[in-house]
Amino acid sequence: MEMVTVAEYLQDLEWCREVDPATVGFLQPLLYFKGTQAVLLQRIAHQLWISGDLGKKMIALALQGRGSEVFGVDAHPGAFISYAVMLDHATGVVIGEVPPSPHTASNPPSRPPSLPFLLVEPVDKCRVWAFGS
Repeated sequence: MEMVTVAEYLQDLEWCREVDPATVGFLQPLLYFKGTQAVLLQRIAHQLWISGDLGKKMIALALQGRGSEVFGVDAHPGAFISYAVMLDHATGVVIGEVPPSPHTASNPPSRPPSLPFLLVEPVDKCRVWAFGS
């Protein structure tokens, strides 16, 4: 099982600096941006989830629940989130596990036509769709 490395997590922090003009340095998003903290927590929970060990999966689910309470981000540990991700403000974000489906980037699930979508890479029978304005 590969753990989240500091170099990989730094990609998220660097992305915050690039896309958010309010970000100053690396320490600010790490300490104060709940979306950034939620992504790190989900990455750790994901590593526990993919281990296949039932005990580690229970810990991953406990981390998911606590992350939902603290950060307002409910991200299933089975979902793989690629690097260089920023959840700006993050309140009310839900990233769930769904069964395999025929949906692809060119064939997304039903949505209002005015809303764009993003498919986050599916792993372990997970699909993550983000809808926004």
